[in-house]
Amino acid sequence: MRFVVSFALAGIVGLGAVGSALADDTVQKPSCTCQTAYDGGNPVGSIRHVKGDVTVSRTTGFLPAKAGDPLDLGSRVMASANASASVRVGGCSIEVPAGSNLDVSSDGQNICLSVGGEKQAAAGSFNLPAALLGGGLIAGGIIAATHDSGSSVSQ
Repeated sequence: MRFVVSFALAGIVGLGAVGSALADDTVQKPSCTCQTAYDGGNPVGSIRHVKGDVTVSRTTGFLPAKAGDPLDLGSRVMASANASASVRVGGCSIEVPAGSNLDVSSDGQNICLSVGGEKQAAAGSFNLPAALLGGGLIAGGIIAATHDSGSSVSQ
């Protein structure tokens, strides 16, 4: 019986270690779609064209985007399912297709423009709490199935 409990606990610990490693991989920053030199100024670029429901993050929150809106480091441009936008930052002209977003960030002395979307995020996602819960339920099931009810301590 002790062997089964030890084995189940080792499985839970192992699942936690593997799960945390996989979870760390999923939160890595996506690679730059385009990089351009950063001259230290703000704004770093602007929105050139908007079609449909596009939102841009600003210091005041998320607002509807329109052509000519400035982009700063840390800005995010989000296009809904039937929308698109184009932006210009330094030497980069980027299209933001439907259902995706564009992040403007600093990458050392450069500006990194990363385009990502829901499909990319879902493909690489790993739900650590669900994995740990599932592992715990499996371990609990093993313990319950192998528990010897005939050797109880008090009767």
